Amino acid sequence: MAQTGAGRGLEDELRDAVARGRHWLVTEADLRVIQSLCISDYCRDSTEIDLGALQMPVKIQMGSQAGEAQGQVAQYAFESMEELEEKLSQFPKGTPFSLHAFGEGAGEAAIRIRDYAAAHGLTVALQ
Repeated sequence: MAQTGAGRGLEDELRDAVARGRHWLVTEADLRVIQSLCISDYCRDSTEIDLGALQMPVKIQMGSQAGEAQGQVAQYAFESMEELEEKLSQFPKGTPFSLHAFGEGAGEAAIRIRDYAAAHGLTVALQ
């Protein structure tokens, strides 16, 4: 079946909504199912990138602009510390993370993240 630009765009939006949803956590098995349903190479490649992002330790990359944290944990974007904490709370206890923090307030943010993670049974190593 020939793909149209609109069809591929819809596939990308649906894939991202499931694979990168804010209020749930996808597993490797979930991503494998998504990948098996992809029609386009772009969808399969994007899902392969997300699978890589779930490898242990899970990476947290964050920066700070105007005192507000933003970045990514695994394949999930966040725009505030509260959003990051919400996403961290979805990971199973014992999940290891590596934190790459930069910018204004990075030290304070790193302490907050490590404290939050420890209180929820997660471990965060600074990089």
